[in-house]
Amino acid sequence: MCYTEGFTIWGDGRTFTGLRTLHDVERLLREAVANDEDPLSLAKIGRRMRSKRVRHSAIRICVDELKRLRFVTEDPRRGVMWTRHTDPGFWSRKGVRKL
Repeated sequence: MCYTEGFTIWGDGRTFTGLRTLHDVERLLREAVANDEDPLSLAKIGRRMRSKRVRHSAIRICVDELKRLRFVTEDPRRGVMWTRHTDPGFWSRKGVRKL
Protein backbone atom coordinates (compact mmCIF):
# COMPACT_ATOMS: atom_id res chain seq x y z
CA MET A 1 0.00 0.00 0.00
CA CYS A 2 1.68 3.26 -1.09
CA TYR A 3 1.29 6.73 0.35
CA THR A 4 2.84 10.03 -0.69
CA GLU A 5 4.97 10.06 2.46
CA GLY A 6 6.16 6.48 2.18
CA PHE A 7 5.03 2.93 1.85
CA THR A 8 3.78 0.32 4.24
CA ILE A 9 4.66 -3.35 4.12
CA TRP A 10 2.81 -5.84 6.27
CA GLY A 11 4.79 -8.77 7.61
CA ASP A 12 5.56 -9.70 11.18
CA GLY A 13 4.48 -6.21 12.14
CA ARG A 14 3.79 -2.89 10.53
CA THR A 15 6.82 -1.31 8.89
CA PHE A 16 6.95 2.20 7.46
CA THR A 17 9.77 3.44 5.27
CA GLY A 18 9.86 6.88 3.69
CA LEU A 19 10.01 7.34 -0.06
CA ARG A 20 13.10 9.47 0.48
CA THR A 21 14.94 6.35 1.65
CA LEU A 22 13.66 4.35 -1.32
CA HIS A 23 14.76 7.05 -3.76
CA ASP A 24 18.16 7.31 -2.07
CA VAL A 25 18.73 3.55 -2.45
CA GLU A 26 17.62 3.78 -6.09
CA ARG A 27 20.00 6.68 -6.74
CA LEU A 28 22.95 4.80 -5.22
CA LEU A 29 22.27 1.67 -7.27
CA ARG A 30 21.89 3.67 -10.51
CA GLU A 31 25.14 5.52 -9.85
CA ALA A 32 26.95 2.24 -9.17
CA VAL A 33 25.85 0.87 -12.54
CA ALA A 34 26.76 4.13 -14.30
CA ASN A 35 30.25 3.94 -12.74
CA ASP A 36 30.56 0.28 -13.77
CA GLU A 37 30.89 -0.95 -10.18
CA ASP A 38 30.27 -4.41 -8.80
CA PRO A 39 27.01 -5.18 -6.97
CA LEU A 40 26.64 -3.32 -3.67
CA SER A 41 26.06 -5.07 -0.36
CA LEU A 42 23.38 -3.72 1.96
CA ALA A 43 26.08 -2.54 4.36
CA LYS A 44 27.83 -0.62 1.58
CA ILE A 45 24.53 0.97 0.54
CA GLY A 46 24.01 2.07 4.15
CA ARG A 47 27.47 3.64 4.33
CA ARG A 48 26.93 5.57 1.08
CA MET A 49 23.52 6.98 1.98
CA ARG A 50 23.12 10.68 2.69
CA SER A 51 21.38 10.00 5.97
CA LYS A 52 23.62 8.04 8.32
CA ARG A 53 20.79 6.96 10.62
CA VAL A 54 19.07 4.50 8.31
CA ARG A 55 18.46 1.05 9.73
CA HIS A 56 19.59 -2.06 7.94
CA SER A 57 15.98 -3.30 7.99
CA ALA A 58 14.82 -0.15 6.15
CA ILE A 59 17.42 -0.72 3.43
CA ARG A 60 16.29 -4.36 3.19
CA ILE A 61 12.66 -3.23 2.76
CA CYS A 62 13.66 -0.80 -0.01
CA VAL A 63 15.68 -3.46 -1.85
CA ASP A 64 12.81 -5.96 -1.54
CA GLU A 65 10.39 -3.40 -2.96
CA LEU A 66 12.71 -2.65 -5.91
CA LYS A 67 13.11 -6.41 -6.46
CA ARG A 68 9.34 -6.83 -6.47
CA LEU A 69 9.12 -4.17 -9.19
CA ARG A 70 11.93 -5.97 -11.11
CA PHE A 71 14.26 -2.94 -11.04
CA VAL A 72 17.13 -4.68 -9.22
CA THR A 73 18.68 -8.12 -9.04
CA GLU A 74 20.09 -9.49 -5.80
CA ASP A 75 22.64 -12.20 -5.23
CA PRO A 76 22.82 -13.24 -1.57
CA ARG A 77 26.62 -13.39 -1.70
CA ARG A 78 27.57 -10.52 -4.01
CA GLY A 79 24.93 -7.87 -3.36
CA VAL A 80 22.36 -5.80 -5.21
CA MET A 81 22.60 -4.35 -8.72
CA TRP A 82 20.29 -2.06 -10.72
CA THR A 83 19.17 -3.99 -13.81
CA ARG A 84 16.35 -1.95 -15.33
CA HIS A 85 17.37 -0.41 -18.65
CA THR A 86 15.80 2.95 -19.47
CA ASP A 87 18.02 3.65 -22.48
CA PRO A 88 15.95 3.43 -25.70
CA GLY A 89 19.07 2.29 -27.58
CA PHE A 90 19.20 -0.86 -25.47
CA TRP A 91 15.70 -1.88 -26.52
CA SER A 92 16.17 -1.01 -30.19
CA ARG A 93 19.00 -3.51 -30.68
CA LYS A 94 18.61 -6.22 -33.24
CA GLY A 95 17.40 -9.44 -31.67
CA VAL A 96 15.30 -7.81 -28.96
CA ARG A 97 11.64 -8.45 -29.62
CA LYS A 98 9.38 -5.46 -29.08
CA LEU A 99 6.17 -6.21 -27.28
